[in-house]
Amino acid sequence: MKLKMVNTNEVLSLFDNVLEQIDVVEDTLSSQVNQAFTTCEEVYNNHVQRIDESLREIEAAAYEIPPQSEWRRREVLLRTV
Repeated sequence: MKLKMVNTNEVLSLFDNVLEQIDVVEDTLSSQVNQAFTTCEEVYNNHVQRIDESLREIEAAAYEIPPQSEWRRREVLLRTV
């Protein structure tokens, strides 16, 4: 079996190329993960905002409901008519 001499410079150059491609892949994935996180955060914040608005509407509507004494008064008035 013949052994072939390896050129150290060629190996180092290939290794540098591989590392550069790994960096590109890492940057791309990092960017995509950050974008996905930002999108999820925006959707979450929109849902929270909609829930807050709904709760405010429910609270406002609850204040418009007459107390039980008012319902009784109305019931008595209706019976007398």
